[in-house]
Amino acid sequence: MKHGRLYLYPIGNVDRAWSPFTIGTYKDAEEAGISLSERMKLQFYDEDAHAQGNPDDLLFLGTAHLVEGKGLGAIIDATTSRWESDKRKLQESEPES
Repeated sequence: MKHGRLYLYPIGNVDRAWSPFTIGTYKDAEEAGISLSERMKLQFYDEDAHAQGNPDDLLFLGTAHLVEGKGLGAIIDATTSRWESDKRKLQESEPES
């Protein structure tokens, strides 16, 4: 588990695309004590990197959804997708209180 999120490899770049849960998703859920179920809102990450090779994971939200014959996965909300570096930049630009 990384970033307090479950691993998920998003299939395609289409909003509302369904992506199957992977071994990594199930391992992260088990580690976090989460019992995955239909319609559960979840926070995900996918490991990625800049062209220079620096890690910059993709962070996004999704909803668990069971597809008959394929199993449990998530419908991704692409409007929530952002790079980890974008989140860091935002935090760095916030004024201190």
